Amino acid sequence: MELDHVFVCAPRGERDTALLTAAGFPLGARLVHSGQGTANAVFFFGNAYFELLWLHDEAETELPAVRPLGLKARCLWRSAGACPFGLALRGSLPEGMRTWSYAAPYVAGGIPIVTPRNAVRQPLVFAMTQPLSPVMYPEARTRRALRRVHIQSPWETCEELRMVTEAGLMSVTKGESFHMELEFEDENERAFRPDLPLRFR
Repeated sequence: MELDHVFVCAPRGERDTALLTAAGFPLGARLVHSGQGTANAVFFFGNAYFELLWLHDEAETELPAVRPLGLKARCLWRSAGACPFGLALRGSLPEGMRTWSYAAPYVAGGIPIVTPRNAVRQPLVFAMTQPLSPVMYPEARTRRALRRVHIQSPWETCEELRMVTEAGLMSVTKGESFHMELEFEDENERAFRPDLPLRFR
């Protein structure tokens, strides 16, 4: 099991995307998640990628299949108090890790979700059943390798996510507000507060 990608909900969409490109991170892809109500901008690294996620169609996020993800609240996290972060895992999940299946309209067979339904105060953790191999990443990617994700949250980590923290891919500490740090093998510090609760180091 390893990190496939990490996302942060970016309410301002294009403006937040411009922050990262201005900081020297080449934009790798854009996608609208039809039927899910979100759109994204993707930045590829050597072994994983980073995603900014925002609302595209609010009504679609309220569809019965989509609602348990809490995407509307996550994208409106500043006012909703929801966790704006997510982690996707690549490879086999540890034995005993409980999941539920999200019938994503753009992925055949559904996506295993580790975070409990409607648990919007927790990071949204899920497994990629059809991951994009790093060897297929665009040439515009940077060669930085993502090592670990550090999350600060006002809330305690739920039991379902503890296996992810025990695997060493993610750490969660308690703090007054949400904040994410991405730890790379070789990276000069880049901080994006107050626009995004995000720091690369």
